[in-house]
Amino acid sequence: MYTSKDKTWKDAKGVEVPYTRTDALERLREKNAAILHREALDLEKRIAAFKLRTLELHREVVEANAKKHNVDLSKTKGNHTWFDFARTVRVEADMQEKVQLDDIKVSAAHEKLMALLKDTVKSEVEFLPELINSAFENTKGQLDTRKVLSLLGYRRKVKHTLFQEAMDLIEGSINVAGTKQYFRISELMPDGSYRNINLNFSK
Repeated sequence: MYTSKDKTWKDAKGVEVPYTRTDALERLREKNAAILHREALDLEKRIAAFKLRTLELHREVVEANAKKHNVDLSKTKGNHTWFDFARTVRVEADMQEKVQLDDIKVSAAHEKLMALLKDTVKSEVEFLPELINSAFENTKGQLDTRKVLSLLGYRRKVKHTLFQEAMDLIEGSINVAGTKQYFRISELMPDGSYRNINLNFSK
């Protein structure tokens, strides 16, 4: 970052520009960008340290709780909620799996479902065409994994062979690409609800 002490500034193309040829707006942007850059880097370090501290303190409570109740943590999903003594502070840990679907198996499932729509199922299950079309609707060139997986909830309702075969393909297409753990810390409000302490910069 440049200041008035620098006789020349280099632009994005590497061209040297004398300080005296910069205008007030360019100098203001340079100064304020430097301030925000410095403070953002400092905040990034503090947030990383806070996240690590949260993980350590949360793990300490969860392990003590598991020990007290003789529970094997390896058999749990990692979703835990606990409170302070007066229940004025709530700490939640949410473990979310990142699911990816095998494109080939999902495409095969889609073909079976489209064949199903041409069969007699229209009169049997009126909601099915809209459900299938919605599930396989592309969003920004990609399928919505959650919508596709929602079809599995209709296994017991739709007994048609093609539907069952399509559900087998969708189940077989599921791959867990990884997991992420999210924390929420909330405080008790006078009306009895909990207000989430917002740590999301975009909000």
